Amino acid sequence: MRHALDGDWKFCTDPYNLGESEEWFAPGRRLGDWDEIAVPGVWDVINDYSDYAGLAWYRTEFTTRPEWAGKRVRLVFEGVYNDAKVWLNGRVLGGNDMGYFPFHFDLQALAPSGGPNQLTVMVDNRFRLGAVWNWGGIRRPVWLEITDPARLERLKIVTDPDLEAGTAAVSVNASASSAAEVGGGLGADLTITHEGVVLHRSPVLRPVKSQDGRHDFEFSVHLDRGDVHLWRPSSPSLYEARVRLFRQDAPCHGLIDSFGIRKVEVSGEKLLLNGEPVRGVGFNLIPEDRRTGSMLPPSRFRADVDRMKMLGATIARLSHFPLPRDFLEYLDRKGILCISEVPIWGKSELVNPASERAADWLERLITEQYNHPAIIGWSVGNEIGRFDRNPAAGEYVRSAVSRARKLDPRRLAVYASNSAPNQPDDPVKFTDLILLNAYNADNVPGGVAEAIRKTRALHPGKPIFLSEYGGGLDAEDPNLATHSVDAYLGEMRHKPYVIGASLWTLADYRSSWPGWPFSPPTAPSQNRSWGVLTVDRRPKRSYFACRAAHAPVASMTLGRTDRSFVVTLTPRDENDLPAYVMRGYRLLWRALDGSGGVIQGGLIDVPILAPGGGAVQLGIKPAPGLASLLVDLIDPLGYSLLTAKSDLAPPSAPSIRKIHVSSQKLRVTFDAVVRADEYVALVRGEEGERRTEPTIDTFIELADLKLGKTYDIRLVATNGAGESQPSSARQATTSQEDLPPVLWSIQAADRALFLNYSTEAIDYLYDVEVTPEATGVARTISIDQPGVTRIPHLENGARYRVRMRRRNGLGNISGWTEPQLGVPRGPGGLPAPSAAHLVSGTDGAMLLLFEPVENAAGYEVRSGSRTVIVDAAVSGSAFLRGFRPRGPVTLRAVDDFGLGGAAAEVLTLRGGRELSAGG
Repeated sequence: MRHALDGDWKFCTDPYNLGESEEWFAPGRRLGDWDEIAVPGVWDVINDYSDYAGLAWYRTEFTTRPEWAGKRVRLVFEGVYNDAKVWLNGRVLGGNDMGYFPFHFDLQALAPSGGPNQLTVMVDNRFRLGAVWNWGGIRRPVWLEITDPARLERLKIVTDPDLEAGTAAVSVNASASSAAEVGGGLGADLTITHEGVVLHRSPVLRPVKSQDGRHDFEFSVHLDRGDVHLWRPSSPSLYEARVRLFRQDAPCHGLIDSFGIRKVEVSGEKLLLNGEPVRGVGFNLIPEDRRTGSMLPPSRFRADVDRMKMLGATIARLSHFPLPRDFLEYLDRKGILCISEVPIWGKSELVNPASERAADWLERLITEQYNHPAIIGWSVGNEIGRFDRNPAAGEYVRSAVSRARKLDPRRLAVYASNSAPNQPDDPVKFTDLILLNAYNADNVPGGVAEAIRKTRALHPGKPIFLSEYGGGLDAEDPNLATHSVDAYLGEMRHKPYVIGASLWTLADYRSSWPGWPFSPPTAPSQNRSWGVLTVDRRPKRSYFACRAAHAPVASMTLGRTDRSFVVTLTPRDENDLPAYVMRGYRLLWRALDGSGGVIQGGLIDVPILAPGGGAVQLGIKPAPGLASLLVDLIDPLGYSLLTAKSDLAPPSAPSIRKIHVSSQKLRVTFDAVVRADEYVALVRGEEGERRTEPTIDTFIELADLKLGKTYDIRLVATNGAGESQPSSARQATTSQEDLPPVLWSIQAADRALFLNYSTEAIDYLYDVEVTPEATGVARTISIDQPGVTRIPHLENGARYRVRMRRRNGLGNISGWTEPQLGVPRGPGGLPAPSAAHLVSGTDGAMLLLFEPVENAAGYEVRSGSRTVIVDAAVSGSAFLRGFRPRGPVTLRAVDDFGLGGAAAEVLTLRGGRELSAGG
């Protein structure tokens, strides 16, 4: 049984380190003006504690229940960043020194039944790793586990596939513990299932070893050819192992874990998965955002994994930090290979073979994450190999890699190096493959290629994986993001020994990194803009370029003759990056009318495409009346990896919403237009006429203007069919005003809104005006947080109009932004998807298409009495296997609490005639 301790806890910072000496943990101590804070959560997302680093205290109470009598009660923390010390009823239980690992205590000093227990936690977030933010707090869930005095602790599942025979050996070690009074009489059994089918059920076995209250059970299982389904990125097949513990022949506890059957090995300069070469691409990810910090609710990590899948990710270094179990389980289900890493970076006292802390971290990492098939390797540190910074680096890596191999001989043991190109004796000589971090200085091509050349010259014979690559910081403005992922990958392609690359990074992240000569400083917004997504997960231009660079085909073109369309898929070369055989892919096509509505659609099977093969053409003939045709390349899991569009008519004209003025700039804002790709401003002044560069934003800034001059401005929207009619002209005159910040987005939270906005170095304060639509009574607050702020004390479900302005250090106050709508949302308050459709495939599979809902962790499809769970957050498409509608179909989003929101009707798309043009 699990008893959750999540909720609002009492909270107080302790900047002067008085808490322990004043015994803030003492039972019954008055709390004075202690605040309240949500657990799980981090204090840095609250304005009052946004930049706080140091000690902080948490306190809550729970009541001992009669049914716990005679049971074992365990207090479990899934993550407290970074150092924690815990007291129960004034008695210290112990501590933890790594905020990304779970820890627990068996409770011995509980109050009598019905009595209150006081739980106190001291947290220290001063540990910071590199350029990322040190989010502080009880960042993951806390609960009590109430079990029998004998309980299972963990399962270790080892799989050994015989690739030639198609069979597999599975061994399961179940570790149990028991209180002294339990004595003997323990047994355990094992059941293995695949997609609900029982493949093996063992008899009850006795422990193979019992000592000091620890009991080990060993199960050995042989799976025949028909029962072996190998885990691959395109088909991440999972099994379930269920172990029951028996005491005196009665079941008393159980554990369930999933696993995959796959084989990872290095052969010469190749990385093999199930005997086949792997050549893939992926991302590094800083696991956080500015709204939830490093708490990582399901809506956050699932959305990020969905985005990576939509960007063609198959293999990644992924994160410096150990990821929580539910995050890894989602990676298992979605099929992204990754390398897990202990958080040791740069110059560090932990880079020492005698460091017990480093050894403990590595053992905890491997023990906690052993059963996840997505993990193919263990990294013992990042950029730690320079001998001038870490003299013991060589011996540390040698000993740590040896320890990792001993703990897990079936995965790779590595470290991420930025020194391999320049150190002949670099510690990569001890690793199974070379993880190389390399960047192009100032975004100038060549740096990555040179790092690869030098590394291979010094350390031949091993495959190289680019564990980090990129240029300098990109722009925070999505329209100005210019990083060319394709150019970077071009420096790695056609090198058979370069087996993959992981871009730094998927999304921008919070940082106060001042910059070194080799690392640019962070922007005033505290957003470190490496990503192809912004901190609030809006796609940049580089995001769309990345999709093409990462796609499994070299190109997908959409041609048109009369009313027929032809899609041409050109496979990549064998040594391209990425490069893999495509099985089970489909084309999804949708016909749009002039208003952007979907009027037709269908699925077309794509034949098997292998690297180095010939191009394939597939034809589509929709019914008349469409204005645009969209074609998506859909992978076997339902993700769209690439989109082609053919426009038969230009978009409608945009409408200017407002023009903000300053002495030398104008900012023209407007609403997005359906079927438009970009927008251009037509500007006329005394200097003449000009066109601005196209933008994907919903504003255009005109620079280098003259003070006191009047300009005529019109807008056009563009797509593949040309330009819209110009908007009505508006006039604006430059003046001495300052431009307001750009209010990028408003994100919903429980009883709060988060504002994301541009920041300039000279800003010192922001005024935010919040107006409830119900009353029309505005209130104005002033905040000093750069980049993102939280507006609390709001009503869930109510509509608020929000606008803001900036104050700078010169005493100037800007104009206001236009009001934007925000709606706080609590548990169960998600809105209905704005659109949802079903498309049938030739094999009976149905593809669900939907508009993602902000903060959704998943979705539920209902028809009659049947409910199907959609395991996706922002993918916008998912296969519903075996689903047969019985009457109307509805779709609703499910939030982080497992509660469904409002439902939308799902419409079925009918296709036109699909033609095969040969291949």
